[in-house]
Amino acid sequence: MIDEQISLGVDKPWCNPDSSFLAAMGKEISCQLFDESMETLKEICRNANLYGRYEYSWSREKNDERFQNEENVIFSGIDKLILDGGKVYSVSFGNTVGIITVHQNKIEHFYVVGRYQNIGLGTALLKYVINLEGSELYIEVPVENKKLKHVCEKVGMSKSSKKVKSDFDKMIIKKNIKM
Repeated sequence: MIDEQISLGVDKPWCNPDSSFLAAMGKEISCQLFDESMETLKEICRNANLYGRYEYSWSREKNDERFQNEENVIFSGIDKLILDGGKVYSVSFGNTVGIITVHQNKIEHFYVVGRYQNIGLGTALLKYVINLEGSELYIEVPVENKKLKHVCEKVGMSKSSKKVKSDFDKMIIKKNIKM
């Protein structure tokens, strides 16, 4: 009798493709209005914000302080947005792994948990939100955030000629976009 195994290999030490492959079996990408707890929302934002952003030249305490300050700004911003009538959308792949918040046609927050980035979940969520919210939707992307700019361009957004802040690009929906 011959034993057969399926084995996947990858050169990224933080990724276990075998477990990712097994975890994905039978799962579908699902986008919807967020209907889970605030604690779940905060955990998604926390995990996405921390992913790949540790500054190794700093002490652990300085990194922790930076992340705590960022979390406070993120969480208070989301709280204010919800109280002011903003919407929170989510993407799930077995469990909820990403969110987008929208208020007055502006995407205020866009987070996908680190290990679920670069596999199309953020793109799927952004397309879903654009279809629901309409063609006036926009997002301000930090100039140095090439990944987010790429996702926006993939769904048909382009850089506006109007500059909102010197270190941000305003990404708008092209008028002839079809989703």
